[in-house]
Amino acid sequence: INDAGMDYPVDEYTLGKLLRSSPGGMTTATRYMERHWETFLSYDDLKTLKENGVTHLRIPMGYWIRGKEGLSIIKGEPYIPGGWKYFVRAAHWCRELGLTIWADLHGAPGSENGFDNSGQYLGASTCDGWSKHPRRVQRTLDILTDLAHGIVEDKIDDVVTGFGVLNEPFAD
Repeated sequence: INDAGMDYPVDEYTLGKLLRSSPGGMTTATRYMERHWETFLSYDDLKTLKENGVTHLRIPMGYWIRGKEGLSIIKGEPYIPGGWKYFVRAAHWCRELGLTIWADLHGAPGSENGFDNSGQYLGASTCDGWSKHPRRVQRTLDILTDLAHGIVEDKIDDVVTGFGVLNEPFAD
């Protein structure tokens, strides 16, 4: 049973804990997530969106997407690294199709809202796990800087034309 009282992973934090504790540990966890990332969004999906008049995509990402030890993921966090290359792949597809991306940090260390979409469901709507911890706030700023550098380094800054710095921070 997870923190939400449900018997299945309600967020990526709980999913990571479950997958890492399964037989095969991190290998199984990585294989599971890579299959998800590989199939969640296809070129044909983007092509269909383009054909139906979509010009911009908002792509959410957790703070752990780049998977950098000590920054994106620190000891004790069960997130599975590896998603960044799929974001970059999506950006290349968007370039080819003439779409642009609004990248969105969906999840800050400690959770900016307590919702499952922040990566870690806290059981209450609150940003206390983030806003009352100066190190987590600073880490978020460092992660945003790293994401911006990654966008430039991977030469996708012509496609990623905007950036949401924090998704739905709760107003407490």
